[in-house]
Amino acid sequence: IIPVYNVEPFLETCLDSVVNQTRKPDEVILINDGSTDNSQDICRRYSELHGNIVILSQENRGFTQAIYRGLDHATGDYICFVDSDDYIELNMIELLHDNIEKEEADICKCNVLQFNNIKYRKFPGSKIDGRVVLNGKKEIMGGFVRRTISTYTWDGIYKRELFEGVDYRHIRKHANMFILPDVLLRSNKVVVIPEKLYFYRERRGSIVRSFDENRFYQLEGMQYLRKVLTDNGMFEDYSEYYYKLFSLNVLRIMKDAVKYNNYETYLKYYNLIMENITTEDVIAVSGLNILHRNKKRLFDLMIHRRFVFFLKIKYIKYRNKR
Repeated sequence: IIPVYNVEPFLETCLDSVVNQTRKPDEVILINDGSTDNSQDICRRYSELHGNIVILSQENRGFTQAIYRGLDHATGDYICFVDSDDYIELNMIELLHDNIEKEEADICKCNVLQFNNIKYRKFPGSKIDGRVVLNGKKEIMGGFVRRTISTYTWDGIYKRELFEGVDYRHIRKHANMFILPDVLLRSNKVVVIPEKLYFYRERRGSIVRSFDENRFYQLEGMQYLRKVLTDNGMFEDYSEYYYKLFSLNVLRIMKDAVKYNNYETYLKYYNLIMENITTEDVIAVSGLNILHRNKKRLFDLMIHRRFVFFLKIKYIKYRNKR
């Protein structure tokens, strides 16, 4: 399933990596989400060359709704998601499929490399150091909040039945934190392999890498994760890891708010995020032993000295450009 929106410069690279897999996908579902560039023409050209490509077109409804439409039309035994400005290793589907079949698992995930026009580097959201097999709902959810299982949908394959009967259409943006907890709770076994098979393109203006108010739905996703853990009697067991994940997400949002905006706009986003942080959250983060002290200091700086935080992030951005 590949949502497509104004990715003309990158789409061919993505599609080439998918159609040339060593294990051919039964179907490739392209959801053109109201593109205004030549993305639709590229999709049509590839569909004429490859009989397993299906194109679904819609007015622009957003990344999340495009994913749901793809799920509604999928018929294969397994589901794989790819962002249309990224690409995958040519043996990704084969390796993931072989592992999921060998282990009789419900999900298999891999490692990710992040890249830009200059270099490739380890994806910061990935904590995979070796092969891991997780059994049972509690162990699987523990792997999720510890980030052994990534918080993204696009670095693995899933049994299609995990999505059946679940209606996610009410979710507006940033599906990962809403989809994955439910899907993981339906799973009995998850395999994580260390091979770097997914390549995540770092660029501004992409589907999930631009900055606007929609980024704050990530916090709603964290609140949803907490609800799932609480409802299933797991929050007390994993509260430390939850608050570590929560603090890192908040810092990432606010660092991007600084990088891409002036101080006045940053203040608007700062006030929005502070409306979603409780005193309980601040106390919990300040007491974490598993959060690196530099991250803890930065979180404290953000909470209590917003202007100094703004200057510090601007300085780091300037220093890294030199």
